Amino acid sequence: MSRFLEAWVRLMLRHRLLSLLVAVAITAFAGLLASRLEMRTALLDMVKKGSPRAIGYEASRELFGGDNYLMIGIDDADLATPDGIARLRKLTAIMKAHPIIADVTSLPNLQRIDPNGASLAVRRYFPTGALTQAQIDTALTDIRDDGLFVPTFLSSDGGATAVLAELASGLEATKDPEIYKHLEALAAKLPGGAAQLATDAGKVGLLEMVRTIAATECYDLTDAAGYRRDQVHPAGLPVAAGFLIAETKRHVGPYFAATLLIICILLALLLRSAKSVFYCIIVALPAVLWAVGIGGTINGRISIVAGMAPMIVLVLAVANVVHLVGQYRFERARLEREAAIIATFREVGAACFLTSLTTLIGFSSLRFIPLDTAKELGVVCAVGVIAAFLLSFTIVPIMISFFDLKPAVASESRVLFSIIDRCQRLARHRPISVMIAGGLVTAVAIGGLKLLVIDTNLDAKFYDDHPIARSAAFFGERLGGGVSAELVIDTGVAGGALERAEFIRESAPKFAAPTAPSAAADDLGLDDDDAPVSAPPSEVMDPSAGAEPNSYLVRMAAASKMLKAFRSDAIYDGKQVVREVFSLADIASRTHRAMGGEA
Repeated sequence: MSRFLEAWVRLMLRHRLLSLLVAVAITAFAGLLASRLEMRTALLDMVKKGSPRAIGYEASRELFGGDNYLMIGIDDADLATPDGIARLRKLTAIMKAHPIIADVTSLPNLQRIDPNGASLAVRRYFPTGALTQAQIDTALTDIRDDGLFVPTFLSSDGGATAVLAELASGLEATKDPEIYKHLEALAAKLPGGAAQLATDAGKVGLLEMVRTIAATECYDLTDAAGYRRDQVHPAGLPVAAGFLIAETKRHVGPYFAATLLIICILLALLLRSAKSVFYCIIVALPAVLWAVGIGGTINGRISIVAGMAPMIVLVLAVANVVHLVGQYRFERARLEREAAIIATFREVGAACFLTSLTTLIGFSSLRFIPLDTAKELGVVCAVGVIAAFLLSFTIVPIMISFFDLKPAVASESRVLFSIIDRCQRLARHRPISVMIAGGLVTAVAIGGLKLLVIDTNLDAKFYDDHPIARSAAFFGERLGGGVSAELVIDTGVAGGALERAEFIRESAPKFAAPTAPSAAADDLGLDDDDAPVSAPPSEVMDPSAGAEPNSYLVRMAAASKMLKAFRSDAIYDGKQVVREVFSLADIASRTHRAMGGEA
């Protein structure tokens, strides 16, 4: 390996200008690729494709539709007035016209089940057309009396409400011409976007990105309806994900600059040479561009997790240059320039190669983690490691050949030597104690792993004054919360709980035992098989008087109570987590009540 690296360095020195031009050309190309990348993260990246959970999730979406919701909280002191309802209706109409929004539920279009002669009718609490104050007051009173939509859509003080929008999802949605236009526009910005449009999985992935973008446009919708920004509180997973991407894009640049500044200061203190610091930077910055441009193009985007890759590659690239520059200055004290360069790469070249190789293997192993975001981070960092090694062994010898560095004499730090000497003495004289101490620290670390809590609350990722954090507080204090969850129940029966047999109970066993033949039957010459049996079972609609309650509805109602009663010290400080629960049992209860039965 040392001979190969030595031959490589000699080749670089022989073709210095050509080598630099090639490095500059590749860096420019990588920069062009990086400029075309979009920072996007799909929530489904957190689930391994093809896993039982992913398959179950996709199956439930086929049955029940999308679960991507955008919630907009409205704080309006004039909400319970004709102007307030008119403005809310306008916002509802604007949102319904958006191609990515499949359906909208808001206060003016809430529905109830009313008796209609011998049948039932679904009516809205708010009549269509212009409303009087008396009609509004009556509607709000009815909504409060019903209780189902309070406080989800109406706060206790009547000054806040929520608009719930279901976003388009699934492969079928991508066939809509308007939605497909959005997919084409996004695909045109992404490397390999055309290839994504050519597959069903690619279209669904693009749709998820489009949903995230649409969720961050909620302020534009409310502006058009006449609301002020301070009255609007967006919430929901697509909103949180979209704004998290925006915040990541906004902070990546400043954090990278801060990391670069800190590294430059440390290098200046360590190397005490402006040229050495400059050599580190002109290797590290192109390596970062190669990693982001080439690695991001392989992935087709830059995810939130991969957004930390530039800082990682920056540190890795600097490490190689520090080793090379430091060793060269020692060699230069006793050798001529070119001989010192060759000696440097002969001494530390193999070590740099092996450390780069092990680092490359470490990042490449992320490909085996069943999360797309982790895999993408591994790709970007792996490209960065390769780029850092190649650029170090190309640019550093060429730059030193142009601009020599001052030689340095090896010196010894008394403090550092004293610390290292004490450590080796302790390890040599008390090996058992050192091993026991190491084992105890490891055991404590393993025990600490049990105390770790995986935080999946996206709202908590924002600073307290961020609009999303304020929205979460608004929904928590004024309405029924800004996050929803679906619990899908598999009955194990074709058609599930909607099967007729599941809603009907028999008043007698299905197969009753035959009664004993009577004397009259013997006189008539009837066989035992001809003997009369008990009356056939009669069917009664559940839950009419005398029938057993439908087991599915009973269990659903019980589950709703359990969910609302759930408390955990590890979750939300032991406070009520689930505000409201809505299920098929609620629909059945209201239908039964509308028909004149008991609640």
